[in-house]
Amino acid sequence: ALEAAGTLIYDVDVLPQRLGFDVNAMIWLTTAPPHLESVGRQIAAHAEIASVAAISGRNNLMAIAICRDVDHLYRYLSGTFAAVAHVQTYDLSIRAQRLKQTASLISRGRLIHARS
Repeated sequence: ALEAAGTLIYDVDVLPQRLGFDVNAMIWLTTAPPHLESVGRQIAAHAEIASVAAISGRNNLMAIAICRDVDHLYRYLSGTFAAVAHVQTYDLSIRAQRLKQTASLISRGRLIHARS
C-alpha cells in the first residue's frame, strides 16, 4: 500500500564502472536563453545523460554523460548530442577518478558508508 501510494520509494546507488560504463564526462553547454528549457529537456532524455542542470556564467547548462568507453562518448557527441538544435557551444571535461558519489564514499572501487 505504501508503494502504491508513492509514500515508499527505493533508490539504488550503483557505481557505473561495475556495469561497464568507464567514462564519465561533464558537458558545459551554451544556448540562447529562450531555448534553455527545451535544450535541457532534449538532452536529459538521452540514455547517456545522468543529469542536466541550468547554471549561471558563460555556459548556462551542465550535463553529466556516462558512457562505456571513449568511442561510445565520441559516437554520442557526434551523433545524438550533435543533433540537438540551438546548442551554440560546449566544453567537455572527462573525470579521471570518482572519489564520492551522491552521499556515498568510494574506496578501492567499492561504495562504502560514510562515517558519522
